[in-house]
Amino acid sequence: MPHHPTINYLIFYTFGWVFGYTTSAVILISIAALIIKKRKHCLVASVAVLSWLIIISGAGVAFAYVLELLFVLFSSNPFERFTYFHNYTGPFWIYSWLPILCNIIAPQLFWLRRCRTNPWLSLLIALLINGQPIFEIVVKLCTYSTQADFLPTSWLH
Repeated sequence: MPHHPTINYLIFYTFGWVFGYTTSAVILISIAALIIKKRKHCLVASVAVLSWLIIISGAGVAFAYVLELLFVLFSSNPFERFTYFHNYTGPFWIYSWLPILCNIIAPQLFWLRRCRTNPWLSLLIALLINGQPIFEIVVKLCTYSTQADFLPTSWLH
């Protein structure tokens, strides 16, 4: 049995941990920048610095998504391949593409200076990024519950 899921989870969870906590810090600092008017420029500068860390860790998360695709493509397990591609093309396809939007596309907005220095925009982008775990949970629950043929209880029939 290959150990590729272990490698992928290590990469995904390490970068995801940095990614998630950095976006949580951006949310808190953006809210503070919107409320506190006296030292707003210091808070906005902090968000601008943290946004670069979000871009870097977002690239690591994107790398984990690419690794997951490569592991599925080169896997000899047809059920794993079916499950992966069914997630992106099946009836719940939107919930599989939303994490890609949140993890890969949304952090790219921080390349724009306006998104890094505007507290409202940085708050919205960070909230979008932090909404990703909800979509991942929906993907797991919906896709695994619709594939009842792979459950051991279905093997008796």
